[in-house]
Amino acid sequence: MSETELKLSVTEENLEAAHQWLLGRGGRPAGAPLSLRNRYFDTPDGQLNHERVALRLRETGEQIIQTLKTRGHMQSGAMAREEWEWNRDEPSLDLGLLDETPLAGHPSLDHLVPCFDTDFQRRVLDLTEVSEQGHTTEIECALDKGVIRTEDAEIPLLEVELELKSGDALALGRVARDMVSEVPALLNGISKAEQGYCLAGIHRFPEPEGDAVERWVMQLCQAWQCDEPNLWPELLEAHHQIAERARAKGAGALFSEVTEALKRAAEEHRSPRSVLVDLPGLAALQLTLVTD
Repeated sequence: MSETELKLSVTEENLEAAHQWLLGRGGRPAGAPLSLRNRYFDTPDGQLNHERVALRLRETGEQIIQTLKTRGHMQSGAMAREEWEWNRDEPSLDLGLLDETPLAGHPSLDHLVPCFDTDFQRRVLDLTEVSEQGHTTEIECALDKGVIRTEDAEIPLLEVELELKSGDALALGRVARDMVSEVPALLNGISKAEQGYCLAGIHRFPEPEGDAVERWVMQLCQAWQCDEPNLWPELLEAHHQIAERARAKGAGALFSEVTEALKRAAEEHRSPRSVLVDLPGLAALQLTLVTD
């Protein structure tokens, strides 16, 4: 099974603002909030992560689900991934379920250990978008609040995920662009699993690839994850590389506003993690440049 989703990282305050915005857009609460506890498994040296897959067990209420996901790639701002899910009766892995997946017979399966956990509350809203031509798109909106933790450390988890259930994938971008015009956010291509692997110290980001815009988006995400102020010069250099593209898309003024805000943050040696999720116009600029 494949999934297409768009993810925005936000502050705690803006997570609530996004919730209110989605309700105002016509989002319909899909039941009570869920408490999701996830444990990710890999070899001690992260072999599954190196091969761009994530294996986890999720517990929510009395339900236990074993999931395998590929890391995926970004298309028009959304992440496209392959995913396999199985219901389990107990909180342990059944490696036999992987026989029909890319991990079938993989030697690393004999050496799996727990690497990190994610523990968060999820609120879900269902959103129906109807185009001018009368085409209907169904979107699941998940708002997640909690933590990612290892034995030694933890970081906050604050995300809005828009997942395409049926219809036009470009509608994800339209909804997101409308929302971030009012709610600051960061379009984030780093999965929860990658965040956990970084926290566990067994993930290193590859050099950003693609055109100038794709490299810029990934450098923003990596600067947010690493949260090192000494990355500002490199990030600003990548940012200046997209100036021509921004002007060509009619976003020259927005580019200038974001540029000045990034420069101030760099001069003040501020935390990239706190700045990038709360910078007005940043996600709007990202979405303008990566979507049609």
